[in-house]
Amino acid sequence: MEDGTAHVAVLTQFPGATAEMIDWWFAWHGDETERYKLWHPQAHLYTEWRDPRRGQRLTCRQKYVGNTSFVDEYVGPSIQRLAIQFREPKEFGFDEASFEDAGVGTAVCARVGFSDRPVDSGYLIHLIRETSEGCEMRSRFWIGEVHLRVLPEENVIDGLLNRRALRNRILPIRVGRDLFIHCAEEMNHLASFLPQLFAQER
Repeated sequence: MEDGTAHVAVLTQFPGATAEMIDWWFAWHGDETERYKLWHPQAHLYTEWRDPRRGQRLTCRQKYVGNTSFVDEYVGPSIQRLAIQFREPKEFGFDEASFEDAGVGTAVCARVGFSDRPVDSGYLIHLIRETSEGCEMRSRFWIGEVHLRVLPEENVIDGLLNRRALRNRILPIRVGRDLFIHCAEEMNHLASFLPQLFAQER
């Protein structure tokens, strides 16, 4: 976009899958790197929770929402060391009371930044809608909204960092294309095995 930000949209069909399975996956895969690698064997390298929340009687959403997943992964040719900070959908403007009428099963929402420096750089939403064959995932990424985590939400430094020239240095223009390809690959691969894995592991 003209201001140096990028918007990425990916639609993935999940035959035989449900919103419950998606929430389960986001809670389950972060416990072990080997699980995370199932999602994209070539690109995914490492994962760890900020708060493992093991051994607690929690729902799947309680395990990951409000938690941070630290991941190392290839997005295009570059290794990204990311901090994916999962948030409540209401923080992104959703009214969860209207989900059922809209056929929405769940929404995975997160602020995304770097794990090796205190910089946030975008947002993601995976909106899960029921279909006659299972469910579909509508993924959206907004890249380039830079924020220093050590500062309040409103601060002068963020204003400077969000000028186009600096945004392009922090996040080169190819990142949008690379993220589109990465998301399409990992979500289509996940769709190929999630119902069977869920039945096996639950």
